[in-house]
Amino acid sequence: MKAKLEPIKAICKDCGAEFIIEPAEQRYFKSIGYELPKRCKSCLNKRAVTRKKEKQQQIDVAKAREAEERQKQREEDEKTLQKLLKESIYNQGAFPNIDKDTLVIIGNGFDLAHNIPSSYYCFRDKTHGSVKDALELFIDVDDVWGDFENNLAYLDREKVLLSMWLEKDINGVLEEEDDDFSAADFYMSIDSGGWAIDTIVNELPIAFRRWINSLVVDGREPIYNLFKDAHYLSFNYTETLETVYGIDKNNINYIHGDRRNKKRPLVLGHGNDGNAVFDQWWEKNKNRKDLQPYLYNKKGKRIRNDNPVYLAYFLEDEIKGNWHNQTNYDYIECCTRKIEEYYDDSAKKINEVIKANENYFKSLSDIKRIVTIGHSLSKVDIPYFKQIHENVNKDTEWYIGFHSLKDYKRIEGFMRELNLYSKKVYIFRT
Repeated sequence: MKAKLEPIKAICKDCGAEFIIEPAEQRYFKSIGYELPKRCKSCLNKRAVTRKKEKQQQIDVAKAREAEERQKQREEDEKTLQKLLKESIYNQGAFPNIDKDTLVIIGNGFDLAHNIPSSYYCFRDKTHGSVKDALELFIDVDDVWGDFENNLAYLDREKVLLSMWLEKDINGVLEEEDDDFSAADFYMSIDSGGWAIDTIVNELPIAFRRWINSLVVDGREPIYNLFKDAHYLSFNYTETLETVYGIDKNNINYIHGDRRNKKRPLVLGHGNDGNAVFDQWWEKNKNRKDLQPYLYNKKGKRIRNDNPVYLAYFLEDEIKGNWHNQTNYDYIECCTRKIEEYYDDSAKKINEVIKANENYFKSLSDIKRIVTIGHSLSKVDIPYFKQIHENVNKDTEWYIGFHSLKDYKRIEGFMRELNLYSKKVYIFRT
């Protein structure tokens, strides 16, 4: 039977005041392999403030370095793009003529071209607290903001599960057979350890909408020659077409939501196949030494693996799992369920959006020309383009605007996805 921990009196290393280290704190520091604190909470807070200032200085330096590196990359990309354009098989031209038989599709690049700070990097700079922490700490990519929506599919399963497991120890969750077992502590530990999931699923949409609502569209000057009676499909949330170009709202389909409509949520999320993402992660990690059935301790003795990540995802036969007790089995099962539900909860509900716009897509049968401006042609939005392609005439011409090297490189994949013939595709620089 484990000895009951008692509060410990300690003397602060900085101010010399006496402070108490409670049993729960003792268990926590032991679980993460740290020594007990040598400073009182007041001094720890002062040090935290100092560290926060130092961290902000580091962030400012990092941002400046990042901006410099981006500019250098842009210059290199431009050289590569010019070379590719000289060798291109696509029909190249200037901005196309737009009339009443034209469908104009606009993406975020359209707003950016009008100096509206609507990139996801701008969202990053305006976002603070738990939302930013959850994204940067628990999304397993080098740069979560670069391809933001797509990257939401890459939640770090291992990190989240270990966070949940740590909370179980911190909260002292007892075995279910124990008379003092608390179901509340059991589920609270899962929720507390999995805070990043709840933050991304529930708080991110709120923070995102708050930021979108803050974007200023008024006062921008038109830079494209748009025809007011053309058809417009906007993947943006802002009313730039109406405010800057005087396009009638009835001619615009805000397919992902209009920020002025408070009753309709903005459509945000990834478009990845959750099973494919899991298979990719599993293949990447299956041969790790710490995720094998047996490990070796410091004395060289072979022991059965009780790593929660191994038990949750790599154990082939649950009966042979080194669970230690039923509570561990139930806890890991609940954690895994919460983690895997995230991938559906954070996905863009594309099929629902397409179904809701079924009549709109059918109404495009007389369109003779399609023009894309500022749209990245990302995979997440391909299903929408397929619906458009299936409903327009086979002789409809496509005019694809591109801005960067990445945009240009996506065109080939886009044409392949839609089975477009190069003779019917024209490209122009925005």
